[in-house]
Amino acid sequence: MTNLSIGMTLQVIAIDQSKIVCADWLNERGPCKGDVVLVENVSDMDGEKIIRLLCEPRVGFLEWRIDVCESGLQFEAI
Repeated sequence: MTNLSIGMTLQVIAIDQSKIVCADWLNERGPCKGDVVLVENVSDMDGEKIIRLLCEPRVGFLEWRIDVCESGLQFEAI
């Protein structure tokens, strides 16, 4: 797996919904295949890397965030 770092832009291939630790309650939509996201934070929780993703960080879109275990995230770095 690619070593994720803050500021990387990713395109989501798949996210295991059971690996989402925390989601922005303001947005009802979950992350989907093809979403472009920005890595906002990388932390460690009980030996598992937790990645905070800033979703839809583009002008005209409502930004929202999720925290997901790295093991539940499939992506392509762009």
